[in-house]
Amino acid sequence: MRQDVWVTHETVYDFDRPVEAVELRARLRPIDDAAQTVLESDVLCHPRPAERTRSRDGEVEHLLLRGPLRRLEVRGQSRLSWDPEARAEAADEPPGEPGAAPAWARPGGPIWRWAAATLPATPAAPDIAAFLDGFRTRFAFDPAAGDGTTTVPAFFAAGRGVCQDFARLAAGCLQARGVPVRLAFGYLVRAPLAEPRFEVGQPHAWLSAWTADAGWLDADPTTGFAPPSRHITLRRARRLRDLQPVAGRLRAGERAGQRLTVRVTIVKDGIPP
Repeated sequence: MRQDVWVTHETVYDFDRPVEAVELRARLRPIDDAAQTVLESDVLCHPRPAERTRSRDGEVEHLLLRGPLRRLEVRGQSRLSWDPEARAEAADEPPGEPGAAPAWARPGGPIWRWAAATLPATPAAPDIAAFLDGFRTRFAFDPAAGDGTTTVPAFFAAGRGVCQDFARLAAGCLQARGVPVRLAFGYLVRAPLAEPRFEVGQPHAWLSAWTADAGWLDADPTTGFAPPSRHITLRRARRLRDLQPVAGRLRAGERAGQRLTVRVTIVKDGIPP
C-alpha cells in the first residue's frame, strides 16, 4: 500500500541573549530503503545562512549563521513514497562484529543479569522478539520522566522514560548477548492511516537487530508496532548521538541559554503544510 507523504521537521532555537554566530549540522533527509523512497528533500533556514555546504553523499547540510541572533528556525521538508507494509531494511547483508556492549551492560551488573535471565546466550529472532515485547510490561513510557538525556541505568532503575531510553537499553542488552544492532531515528505515525492528515509531536527512536536465522529484525520496544507500519526512518547508526536530526554549537560570543522546540507534521496525499 505505497503512498506519497510529506514530512516536515521544524526545529526552533530561542536564545536568551544575542549570539554572534551558530554552526549547524542538519541531517533531515530521510534514508532510502525498501519501505520508503525520497522523491524530493530540502532544508530551509531562517535567517538565511552566511555559508552553506552539503556533505559529499548529500546526507548532511552544514550551515553557518551570523548574528546577532535571538531566534533560529530550521525546517526540513521531504516528499516520500512510503509503503508501511514493506520490510524496512533494504538488504540482509551481515553487519560484521556486534561491537562492545556499553559499560552498564557488561557482566556483573544488574542490567546484564536481567538481560542474561531473559535472553539466551545466542538469541534467535523469536527470542529477541519476546524480549522486546516484554519491555512494555517492565517499563512505562512517560514523556514527563525525561528528555532523552537520562542515563540508561537511571531509566532501568526508575522503570519509566521516553523512546530513546527504551531503544538504548534494548540495544545494549542485545549487544551484551552478542547481537549486532542498529539504532533507528525517525517519525512515528500516531493517527489512523485512513485519515488524510495526521501529526506527530516528536521524532521517535527504535532499533534493528541481526540474527543469522532471520537477518535484520526491525522492532520498536516502546510501542510494539512493527516497523515500518507506523514508522518513517530518518537515519540509522550504532550510536544514538549520531542520529541527531539537528545539532549545533555557538561559534563565538558569550554563552547563551536556549529553548528548543521541535514539531513534526506528516501529510498524506496532499501538499506540504
